[in-house]
Amino acid sequence: QIVRDSDGSFRYEPVTYNDRTVGDDETNPLPSFVGKKISNLFFYRNRLGFLAGDSVVLSKAGDFFNFFATSAVQAVADDPIDISASSTRPAILKYARSTSAGLVLFGERDQFLLSTDGDVLSPTTAKVNTLSSFECDAEVEAESLGTTMAFVAKTPLFTRVYELGDISNERAPTMGENTAIVPEFIPSSADSMTTSSTQSIISIGTSGADKLYQYRFLTQEDKRVSSWYTWTLTGNLLHQFFDQSTFYAVITSGDQVFVNSFDLTQANESGFLTLPTGEKTDVCLDHWVVNPEASYDDTEDETTITLPYTHLTGSTLAAIDTNDGAVYYPEVSGSTFTIDGDIRGDDIVVGYIY
Repeated sequence: QIVRDSDGSFRYEPVTYNDRTVGDDETNPLPSFVGKKISNLFFYRNRLGFLAGDSVVLSKAGDFFNFFATSAVQAVADDPIDISASSTRPAILKYARSTSAGLVLFGERDQFLLSTDGDVLSPTTAKVNTLSSFECDAEVEAESLGTTMAFVAKTPLFTRVYELGDISNERAPTMGENTAIVPEFIPSSADSMTTSSTQSIISIGTSGADKLYQYRFLTQEDKRVSSWYTWTLTGNLLHQFFDQSTFYAVITSGDQVFVNSFDLTQANESGFLTLPTGEKTDVCLDHWVVNPEASYDDTEDETTITLPYTHLTGSTLAAIDTNDGAVYYPEVSGSTFTIDGDIRGDDIVVGYIY
């Protein structure tokens, strides 16, 4: 576990789990993940959970490191929960996602729902029922889209994206294949997926590659308009995630690592460029920065601008003078380039064209 101390520092240390205080291996047995390979950890209803094989094990409520019952004689509502999923095929659980209907457990070939008929989740009320039977990739975990969940399945050459909706313990869920219209669009090497429920976007990529495959949709009155498109980064993908309306991509280019942010909503009162209509907007450039370091040489009558990073070979750099709208495509040497004249007082935006 990682523990934050009062001085702001962090400690990385092993967890000390609670010992068994009552009973024995028969009346208060060890949790079923002991001796098995743990495939996933999660939190659910104030409990720490483990997936191991076909078992899902939840700690004592509010006591994350206690996996033993309080009494060896009777079950208590906040006791640990240890339950198995069963199917006609091997039910090897890989990861879990929480929904309003319960905890969805994803196996390689089946999906299960851990739920309860009562208000309290306890060892006596918890149950696991089969939800659906679709193959899913164990390495790319499902992501929430608000009221639905997106997960992927692999063929030898391509990746398929499914969406699981109307999850309930009373009826079968709905299932749609979002890649049905483009079955050969996403390669099977895809290993990274993130979603945004506010922006209605699914983003899929491959670690070490520069291309993202994104799905955006609009749903109104049970009707959906959607599209797939690709997004080429200025480096190779390491990680991607959303934070509200901003998309972040951690990429590497050569020996440099960047955290790029993409604002998916542009406010017309805070942009750097003023349009002929008087509205403001941001520039459409990658790696763009505003007013990088600049120095003027009055002998040569030129301004030298220094980038905060080393120039990305193979990309075209553009510099925009927002005062007069002039656009320059300078030759970059290392991290610097020059522009004729003294433009130190102007607002300069520098970045790479798409």
